[in-house]
Amino acid sequence: MTIEYIDFSKLKPYNGKVTKCFEQLCYQIAYREYKDLGEFTAIDGDGGDGGVEFYLKLQNGDVWGWQCKFYQEKGRLDSNRKKSIEDSLKTACRNHKNLKKWFLCLKTDLTEDSIDKNKKITKGEQSWFKNILSQNIPADREIDIDYWGETNFLYFLSKSTHYGTRQFFFGELEFNDSWFENKVKENFTVVGEKYDPDLHSLNKFTRSVIDLNLLNHSYLEILKKLKNELQQFAINLEILNEEFNSDAIKINSSQNQSKYAKKFAIVLRKIKETEKIFDDIIECFNGNDTVKLNSIPIFEWAKELEVILTEISQLIGDDTNKSVNNIYKIAEEYLESYSNFFRNYYHEPSKQLHFIGDRGKGKTHLACDIAYSSLKNDRPAIFVTGNRFSDESNIENCFLKIMSIPQSYSFDDFIDGLDIYCSIKKTKCPIIIDGLNETTNGINVSSIWEKHLSVLVHKIASKNHLILITTCRSTYASFNPDFAVE
Repeated sequence: MTIEYIDFSKLKPYNGKVTKCFEQLCYQIAYREYKDLGEFTAIDGDGGDGGVEFYLKLQNGDVWGWQCKFYQEKGRLDSNRKKSIEDSLKTACRNHKNLKKWFLCLKTDLTEDSIDKNKKITKGEQSWFKNILSQNIPADREIDIDYWGETNFLYFLSKSTHYGTRQFFFGELEFNDSWFENKVKENFTVVGEKYDPDLHSLNKFTRSVIDLNLLNHSYLEILKKLKNELQQFAINLEILNEEFNSDAIKINSSQNQSKYAKKFAIVLRKIKETEKIFDDIIECFNGNDTVKLNSIPIFEWAKELEVILTEISQLIGDDTNKSVNNIYKIAEEYLESYSNFFRNYYHEPSKQLHFIGDRGKGKTHLACDIAYSSLKNDRPAIFVTGNRFSDESNIENCFLKIMSIPQSYSFDDFIDGLDIYCSIKKTKCPIIIDGLNETTNGINVSSIWEKHLSVLVHKIASKNHLILITTCRSTYASFNPDFAVE
């Protein structure tokens, strides 16, 4: 669908600034255009953006960076604005040693050279871009500079892959905290008295499943307790190891002492590695990055330490040296605490969670609590009940109707815009459907989920920041063999 005009005045302030919204528009377009080439990194420019708002690191290590300047009114480049852009390019070259391509993004196209009636030539912005701006690149660097202006934005936003982006930034629907709160309240009325946040609470295991998949920071609270416990083990190990290596401790065999010392050094080095594991997990929660979270070697580390401790155990044999046995025992307790926690409370992130149970087992309470807790912590959530889909044949159209989405939006537009909103907010949004078994067709249980749930799962799973959560009775789940339960 081609478009002829972009009304940039429709850009909504983000974090109080329209400039931030323009940066997000550029980021969303760049991400969809080039995400398959490498990994994108967004930068918070409040403290200095390093010459780019965001950058793409290609698989070969090269870097492409985007600098976004949103100038009000007609957006023309006077000398001060040109200098600001030139300074940004210099900064980008200085801070990104592998920078190979630098994009300048403006809301307007650059002006061409003009000739007045006296045949006097006035250099346009294009001339400055081609001939002057590039002079700010160091002589020993080869960096291409490219430009995105109104023509480029018209081209991008006319593409079907960016239609959801266009609807989000320039369409009728505006996501905000109030919108999510009102929609959840509307559907909570159907639940009635089944949920009371002051009376109900989730067990630690279930809470960890939800918090980890939604990257809720409450998960970090239990992680912090583990970290503190392990730090105390590590301190004790350091003390015992120093005593072991001192002259005060004598081992029967100097050869064994040397072997012990080497093994204990490896143990201490492995234990220090857990600091990075914890830091990486926290970084993933702060950056809303489940992809990186999946790559952290949580269980691989435990297996490596287990191998080392097995070797130490074999070396100890019948050795009764107290210092040696104490070090081994504490290291073993360290591994046990670490392994028990992650075995019980770490779950591979998924794009879908299906909670199955008999009547009266708390499924609705669980679904409501996920939505309530999200809103309470200023995070988005969507909550609907299965009976709202009764006598319907199209899940997507019914969903749009339940949420009162403007008719100009398709379901794909809606979830695309929702995903963009969550990307900007650096959060995830659970799309909760409570009680699939309550969807009826006349007097019978509807087969709509059996036939079409897989399509809904696939569409939501294609978005980085959305998670589908459903509940239903065990009898319904077993009645539908195609219903994937996780």
